[in-house]
Amino acid sequence: MLKFLNGEITYDYAKDLTWDFILQNELTTEEALQLATNISGYNMDTLNNVIYCQTAYHDIKQLWDCEPDNFYFSDDIIENINSEYFNRG
Repeated sequence: MLKFLNGEITYDYAKDLTWDFILQNELTTEEALQLATNISGYNMDTLNNVIYCQTAYHDIKQLWDCEPDNFYFSDDIIENINSEYFNRG
């Protein structure tokens, strides 16, 4: 999988990082996450909806801005936190 293109994180890699973020921070189980993405699609909207349902924050960027010490953020997420993919804006 292509992780970066022209120095920017790719959409597919952002989805994978978000999936890992949800599971590493125990926002839901892998089975529930799989069910949500099977129903609504494996995309950033679905993953962000899971984050919102579990935290009341809209995306990883908002979690980073509001509660950086309460969640685990991988180095790749931190390095790319301002990517459009992590910020619903």
